[in-house]
Formats: sequence, structure tokens, C-alpha cells
Amino acid sequence: MEVAWSHVAVAVAAVAWALAAAAARARPRGMATKEWLQGLVIAHFPAFYHKHILPAVYGDLTASINVGQPYLRDLLPTLEAAPSLGAASFGPGDVVDPSPDAAGSRKIVATSLLPRMLEALADYETGATGKMYAAVDALVEACLPHVGACPDGTRPTLDRCVYYCMNKERGAYFPVIHWDTDWVQFPGAAGFQLWFLARAHGRAGVGNMFVVSTPDLRPDDPSVRYVPTKGGGLAKIFHDSSAHEYPLKRFASVADAGLRFEYLAMAPGDCLIMCKRHLHMSDPRLLLDGEANDRLAVNFRVVFTEAPGAGATIPFWPYHSYNLACHQRLKHRAFTDGTMDADETCHITVQRHEMLNLAWNKDWD
Repeated sequence: MEVAWSHVAVAVAAVAWALAAAAARARPRGMATKEWLQGLVIAHFPAFYHKHILPAVYGDLTASINVGQPYLRDLLPTLEAAPSLGAASFGPGDVVDPSPDAAGSRKIVATSLLPRMLEALADYETGATGKMYAAVDALVEACLPHVGACPDGTRPTLDRCVYYCMNKERGAYFPVIHWDTDWVQFPGAAGFQLWFLARAHGRAGVGNMFVVSTPDLRPDDPSVRYVPTKGGGLAKIFHDSSAHEYPLKRFASVADAGLRFEYLAMAPGDCLIMCKRHLHMSDPRLLLDGEANDRLAVNFRVVFTEAPGAGATIPFWPYHSYNLACHQRLKHRAFTDGTMDADETCHITVQRHEMLNLAWNKDWD
């Protein structure tokens, strides 16, 4: 019997090795087996992923951000007194500065794309991508006339745009004053962000987002958060999504930090365009009141390629803590196919929609 069991063990080991080898050959280049298997779940059970998994992930994220800000409620008087901002607040001549060092530049535009976006969202949650890609392209094309020139002086066009990380969940999932650490991955890149309101919360005047400005935010600042502290103060924190983010500066009060809040009084179909270094926060008031927020927004970042034309590259720094499937692929590409500068910035070619979903893209090779 001992000999028989040893034969079984050898056979099981051989089968396991064969399966692991097959998995290694089947998964896209640079992607770890864990993320590849998660991607297969997304690919084969998209409705379950979009209906159950993603809402739970974003719900946990919101809760963890809230727990990490025990003095967030101290901001409520300031938020309640904030003036509103809408599409009518801007004129035809207002443009958003997409340059790498721009700070605090924004504009809200009214679009006619709401029915198309809602249809695309419903289709996207079945695993299809065609309508969503087309709707996102249409939104970017509608916004480009309101965006300033590329660093080389040319007008931005769709073929210079690469999209990164589309969020499209219900709720106000980032209730913290910040500008996005995602941009750290693209050092020196020009670009902008879009925040499209698809459905408003049922109660008017609450649930959208605040944009925040301050003279303290410099053009050379890294990604930062401003977090309320005990006694009404604020801490300016280096925002790199590490377990313990480093405090850069402390303020005695909101006024001391020079923060100015504006509430986005947007209607469904409106789109906020903002430069990459623009502070913003999801409206935390419903969260603090224990009320669910059924707002639905679509938001993503638009990175400009370094030059026009096919095969143009984007700058990419491969050492950010983010490590989802898309990041693994980008890192692999940076180390195998890209060129690297002395400061470890790589230059890689990325297709326009390739980074839209960080967990899975059925078009990945």
C-alpha cells in the first residue's frame, strides 16, 4: 500500500505541475497567477462581479477611509457653508490646463451623453466593452475643446489620449481631501481627469463631490491628502497609498491651510474636467449621517502621450505600491519593452482603453 500511495503522490504532483505550467502559458505576460485567476472570474461571471464584488470592495474602501479620519465630522460646518459650482459658473473661454504642473484648474460642462452613458454602463456590466469604449471616447471628444494645449503647443486630440482606471460605482467612496496618487505613476505626464454624473442622489444639494483649492498646494507638490486632526487642525500628508503615509505639514485650522470648498451642484449629464493636481473629495455628509448615497458617477484619468502619432509612449514609474493585474502588466512591459531614464522613469506604449479596467481587460494578449 505504501508503494501505491507514493505512486498517487507522484501522479498528483505531475498533474499539479502540468496545470501550473499550462496556467503560466495561458495568462497574459507579466500577470501573476492570482490576478489572472481573479480575471477569469471577472471574465466569466461579469454580472456577479459588477453587482456584488465591486460594490463590496468600494464599500470597504469608503469605510476604511472614514475610520482613518476620526475628526472628519469637524469639517461639516465648512462643507455646509460651501458655495455651489455648476456648468453655468463657467464661460466658453474657460479652459482646463492639462500641463504636468497645473494645479487647481477645472471646468464643468453640460453634455448630451447621458442616455448613451447609461446604456453603455448596463452593457459593460454584462462583460461587453464596445459601447463603453465608444461612450468614453465620445465623452473625451466632447471635453477636449475645453482643455488647453499639450506641452508641445498642439491641440489635444483623441489619438493622444490614454485612459486610466475608470470608477463607476454608486456612492461617495473617497470622502477625503486629496489629489490622486495614481498620477505618481506617470511622472511629467500632461493630462486631466473627468467626473461624469450619471445619476444624482435622491435628495437635492447633497451627495456629489467637493472641489477644494488652496495656495498651499504647489505645482511641484507630490500627491497629497489634507486630513482633519484633533482640535480643528489639518495635516498635509504625502499620499502614496502606503500603510503609513508621511505627514508633510500641519495647520491649526482649515482657514490656516487656506482651504476653500465648492460643492458640485451638477445635473446628470454634466461633466467636471479638472487638471491632475486638483484637490477634491466625495461628499461625506450622507456617510456621516448613516444614510446610503445612491449617486452614480463615472470618472477616469486621461494621460496624454509624449508625442502625436501611432506608437507614441507615456512616461511610467513602475514602483508605485499599486499591484493589480494592469499594473503588473505595465511593470512587465516597462522592464522588457520600454526604455528607462536615469531617474527610473520608463517610456512605454499603451493602447487607449487598455488601462480603463485595472483588474481585467478581455482584450489583453
